[in-house]
Formats: sequence, structure tokens, C-alpha cells
Amino acid sequence: MRFLAIIVALSLITACNASPLKNPAMQSLNVVFNGFDDAPVTRQSVETLPYATMLAQIGKSGNALVVLTTAEGDKFSWIAADKVVLVTQKGRLVKSVGLIQDRTAVHPLQQEPLLQLAKQPIETLNHRYTLDLRYKNLYAIPVNATLQFEGQETITILERTYQTRRYVEYNRCDLLDWDFTNTYWLDINTGFVWQSVQHLSPDLPPVFMAVTKPVAGW
Repeated sequence: MRFLAIIVALSLITACNASPLKNPAMQSLNVVFNGFDDAPVTRQSVETLPYATMLAQIGKSGNALVVLTTAEGDKFSWIAADKVVLVTQKGRLVKSVGLIQDRTAVHPLQQEPLLQLAKQPIETLNHRYTLDLRYKNLYAIPVNATLQFEGQETITILERTYQTRRYVEYNRCDLLDWDFTNTYWLDINTGFVWQSVQHLSPDLPPVFMAVTKPVAGW
């Protein structure tokens, strides 16, 4: 499994203000990335990387490891081998870059509900948000949603198990006549979103994401 080592290394170089040839982190990173070509992603290989990582799968495509490239506050950008970028915020998939039909942005009309559930778990939470779909030339599309607690569940991500609360989010977008559901697995103790299945647009299959190595401090 090959990653865009050059792109990731560029973010390293920018942060460290160093020459790529003189940057030992870049050299070791290339070795690790090349090592994934013919081998499955394992817990050991993930822990070797000095970056936060996730497994991501769009529709029926195979799992791919995506690597954190930038962190702007609580907004994280992850890049895959095919140059697709996924942007998450507090566990919600808010943006994509490089897909045929990208989601451009999500704007909660109140505090992010996943953050509310992390602080105070409840059975049901109604909320509203808007989303932008540039490829449709539509912006601020209103969505009504309900997060419903569906029970506790033990999940396993690369040999590690987590006790979680599973929430299903029922979404209705009248403008697009679009009904869809997202599912989130929140850590039973911290509320951290370890795993999710989320929809980006009416024209794309759902995106599965599982955090294999969280961003430091989150």
C-alpha cells in the first residue's frame, strides 16, 4: 500500500524548515511507506509512523491508511495514496478533496452534537446544520438530524478493542430530497469518536473511518 510520501514529507519540510535530503524524519518516513507496498497494515506498522493515522474506505473499495497532514485547531486533514483528502472536525467528516463529488463544508447551527454527547451522553439529540456542495453549486443546504443512542458496542481496530456507545444519526435534507444515516462509535469513557460511517453527498457511497493512531492530545 503506497502513500504520497512526497506530499506528506512536504508538510514535514515546511514545519521543520529543513532540506529534504538532510531531514532524517523524511528518510525514515520513505522507508516505512515503501514497506507498506506488499504488506497489510498492522498495529506495529502504524505505531512505527510518527503521525496520526486512520483507516478509510469509500463504498466497497479496500481499506486504505490515511495520514494526518495538517491540524488547524480541531480540524484535521488526512491524505490517502490517491491524493484524496478527508477533513474531520470533532469526529465529523466535514470536507473532501479529490473525489468526483466533493463535500465542500459543514456548518453546525449550534455546538457540534458529537461534542455534546462526548460531554454528556443522552439517548436522543436533535440538531441542525448546513452543508456546501460546490459540484452542485449549492451552498448552505439545510439538514435536520437526530442522533439516537443504539447501545454499547465493543469494536476492534487493528488488534485493539474499545468500549463504545454507538449512535445512529438520521438526516433529512429537503432541498435534495435526501435521507441518509451516519453511525458513530464514541468511547464510553472519553466520548472520542473511534469509528464512523458517514455520507458526504447524495452521489457518493458512505465513507468508513477508523482511527488507528489519534492526534496527540485528542
